Amino acid sequence: MPARAVKEKLSDPRVRGLRAEGKRVTIWDTQCQGLGIRVAPSGRKTWTFMYRFAGRARRLQLGEYPALSLKEARLAGLDARRQVGQGIDPGRAKQEAKLERRENTVELLAKDFLDSVAGKACHREYKRIVDKDVLPSMGNLPTKDVRRADIVKVLDGIRERARQKAKAVKKAKGKDSRTSRQTGDVQANRTRAVISSMFSYAIEHELAEVNPCSGIRSKKEQSRDRVLSPAEVKQFWNHLDQTSMSASSRLALRFLLVTAQRQVDARRAEWIDINLEEKVWMLPAEKTKNRTANRMPLNSLAMEMLTHIKVVAGASRWLFPSPRGDKPICDTALCRALERNLDELGMEHFTAHDLRRTAITMIAGDLKVDRYVVKSILNHKEGSDVTSRYVRTDYPEQKKAAMNAWDVRLREIVAR
Repeated sequence: MPARAVKEKLSDPRVRGLRAEGKRVTIWDTQCQGLGIRVAPSGRKTWTFMYRFAGRARRLQLGEYPALSLKEARLAGLDARRQVGQGIDPGRAKQEAKLERRENTVELLAKDFLDSVAGKACHREYKRIVDKDVLPSMGNLPTKDVRRADIVKVLDGIRERARQKAKAVKKAKGKDSRTSRQTGDVQANRTRAVISSMFSYAIEHELAEVNPCSGIRSKKEQSRDRVLSPAEVKQFWNHLDQTSMSASSRLALRFLLVTAQRQVDARRAEWIDINLEEKVWMLPAEKTKNRTANRMPLNSLAMEMLTHIKVVAGASRWLFPSPRGDKPICDTALCRALERNLDELGMEHFTAHDLRRTAITMIAGDLKVDRYVVKSILNHKEGSDVTSRYVRTDYPEQKKAAMNAWDVRLREIVAR
């Protein structure tokens, strides 16, 4: 076993909370001989299985956590142990099974590709795109037969869907919906990027010879710059409870404005990440968009909100749980909730992400917070300049002061 390896009876809460500082650590499960989980400093967690075959010690990688749960990993370990008992090398069997699938369809390629990014922040969004637009159109096509025209058909379908939605909005509300049309181009660009990555994976693993996305240009996107005015912030905050959206969605939207964090980070937040005593929200690297951990101070308004969030969340491990099973609310839940309730709010169109932009604009502009502190609040990586290689701090005290000042400013705005 490698250095820094320990044995213990693993449990779901224990696996979720595993962290590695400085060096990779391996925890071996006493309930399944040979099964262990490797935890990297980056936060990546990989199930591994050690066994002996033909007199040699061998290692089999089973998959990444949380895509592969503790229960599933134990079953996979037991299956591998059974194969060894039958004189079968489970590692070689896995390789041979992969070779048999080389002449695969796009559906099987997509499965392998999604498995390769399991555990990464992009996995959920990639899977949503693949399931919604890629597989219905070309899932049954042999990978090697996919042509540029097949990709263009998928992208045109996405744009047409957005155009039809814009027409429906115009008919219902009597005004043009540029947002829906722009969303079509944005979603088509994201889908093209996922398909391109998928075929790059196929080329790397000798499942395809060319990338059919080559030569297909992305449409130019109009960057969003929507920032709510103080009057709009007050309108949003004070009229939110009069809308028909769920209590969890209302709390999540307010939480975004109060903390200035990404909605994806808020959606995936678990109570295990919240230290109520220290008033800190620890965002683990494996959950953040840029794979960088962030220690976020919680101001008094955020702490007050957490009391209400806990009441609504109940016994769930998630701050904002889905009504359908043990998982957080879905990727589009907050934006859909806003879009459906804009008329009740009496406001022009804005998105959940615009709340983060609004908060950080006011923190930087109204409160004159230093840009380096702002970048730390946003959890944006520093550039490749020489200074960033030497400055190794996330400005904890400055962040705390900034968020406390934002607490005061936001209370002033919504009280006027």
